[in-house]
Amino acid sequence: MRLTVGANQSQLGQISEFTTWLLSIGDDLLVCFVYPNLLLNLNNTSYFRDKTILAPRLEIVNDVNKHTMKYLMGKEKTHLSSDSLYVEEGNI
Repeated sequence: MRLTVGANQSQLGQISEFTTWLLSIGDDLLVCFVYPNLLLNLNNTSYFRDKTILAPRLEIVNDVNKHTMKYLMGKEKTHLSSDSLYVEEGNI
């Protein structure tokens, strides 16, 4: 989604200010703002579902995820997924 498509001059100024503010707060404040009391809500099933950080590219999503993971204690665990199955005789 592009915020500037169809925007008038006044809206473009507001969008520019918002963009500058968003870039200035950095990952730390962004995570704390969107996920207040993160550690207290780790077992709350609706906590993450009800909050979202939008990002334009996957690289930014990965950066925010890495930053958020710094708040969590314990060993990191990776879960793999697949969009399709490779069916071959004997592997099912």
